[in-house]
Amino acid sequence: MTSKFLGSCKVCGKLCASHRSVGGHLRHQKDVGHVALRIEFSEWIKANKLVRYKCSKCGLIWSQRAEGVRKSRRCDNCQRAFETLSKREYEALRYDRDRMGSKYKASEVPIPKFKWKVGDLTHQKVIQLFEQGAGFRELKTSTGAPHKVIKQILHHYLGQDLYASKTLQKKVSVARHNVLKARTSSGLEKVLVDQLLEIGIKPETNVWQEITIGGERVPREADLKVDLGGGRKAIVLCDGEAFHGPRHIFKDPLASMQDDRDTASSYHSLGYSVLRYSESEILTGWAIEHFKGVVSNMRETPILRIWFDEKSIT
Repeated sequence: MTSKFLGSCKVCGKLCASHRSVGGHLRHQKDVGHVALRIEFSEWIKANKLVRYKCSKCGLIWSQRAEGVRKSRRCDNCQRAFETLSKREYEALRYDRDRMGSKYKASEVPIPKFKWKVGDLTHQKVIQLFEQGAGFRELKTSTGAPHKVIKQILHHYLGQDLYASKTLQKKVSVARHNVLKARTSSGLEKVLVDQLLEIGIKPETNVWQEITIGGERVPREADLKVDLGGGRKAIVLCDGEAFHGPRHIFKDPLASMQDDRDTASSYHSLGYSVLRYSESEILTGWAIEHFKGVVSNMRETPILRIWFDEKSIT
């Protein structure tokens, strides 16, 4: 079904090849022009658009006007059975599609194949988004085209060999991103890692080792470990303020602060410089400036810094 909403957005000019992509685009826009267009589009959908459903129980497919959008994903017969039968009786119901006869076949609405051709709106939209770095998920959401069609368009645009090469590059990039995300499980660690890389320092992340606390050997994780050269190393701990310090919300703040002090002191006794930074210190950039200011001192003498302790050595 074609409409005046397909094509370039009247407000911003974004290409929308399907009504699904029109709805997705308008849903996230907050300016006056897009809001007015979204209201107009919603009214048009209610008056003209057919919504297709497939029963989750028997597989029956039917269509109805959008104003009657159903909360249930069951056909009328299965919904009545769901409401009247016991749970065990309803779950025991089985449907053989081959034996449902002409009644099932007459009620079925055929699903049309998604068609495209070179130069049409779908083709232009897929190429435009692909050149902007969009992945398959974004391409499917924005264009409404199935995976198979998007793959055909990109094969035609790039050629099979280049498509395979770019797909491999994308997979490698995603894998590397996932590895980095796993290594920097806290968003604070990622921020500080990026800031350290900018000044030429590449830290190790999420390094576990056993240290002595209260006479016992216990495992502890160092968020970042920095090699300072000359055999000196620094441990940097990134403390979210909901989990550390006086504003700890999940357990006794005093007990939490004592545990953090003991951990820092144990690392320090092993010859490490230890820097505990709070969430606000990292996000405002104060932490990286402090680190740059004390890095030369740490190469000579290990220092200990705890952000919530007034007796910290800075």
